[in-house]
Amino acid sequence: MKKKQVLNRKRLALRRLVTAAVLMVLINHFFLLGSIFPRQCIWNLEERKGVRHTSVVARDWTPEIHKTHLVYLTENEETTLFGSTYLSLYGWFEGFSVALDCSEEAPLYAGRSYMGRDDRNVWYFFGRVDDPAIETVEISLRSQEWNEAAQAPLYREIRRLATENFLEKDGRRYFLLRDSGEWDYDTCSSPWPVAIGYDSAGNEVARVDIEQGISSYFG
Repeated sequence: MKKKQVLNRKRLALRRLVTAAVLMVLINHFFLLGSIFPRQCIWNLEERKGVRHTSVVARDWTPEIHKTHLVYLTENEETTLFGSTYLSLYGWFEGFSVALDCSEEAPLYAGRSYMGRDDRNVWYFFGRVDDPAIETVEISLRSQEWNEAAQAPLYREIRRLATENFLEKDGRRYFLLRDSGEWDYDTCSSPWPVAIGYDSAGNEVARVDIEQGISSYFG
């Protein structure tokens, strides 16, 4: 008899849990509130960018920007997507996204994301490595000045980041670099980033100006 009462309580608790979950889904759907899971927000970002369903490569918290701010690096055969989401009282909401078109043959694809809040800065550099000869990717951050004598831009490197630990998904290699932006912002507030791929002997295999990206400021 006692065992039966315990089972009935467990069933009742399970029913209440399922009912609560269904109510949350309905409330979020009909009142256009946030999503229940952060991955749902990435699906919404995919839809906005016209991207097929992607798989998660990596995720990372950025509490410096927002206590619940979460970024995702996802992929499919043709696209590398970097997107963000954050949790509020009304559920998870989508933030920004950057999609790299990887459908054409290239040795290296790269993108960037900048986030700022007060005096805190977070940079992400991400991409896909398709050339098997590339074993290291470095990001060169450069300031750009105008050389009057040469009538041409003059670049000066202010910081360099490197990774040898690629992330792998579905037989493809990816990289995700994070930096806190520790340089003189009075000298260079918006550096020009370049992704460089090297082989095992240190020879340059590919170089890509990182033009695709987004900047987000949080109050």
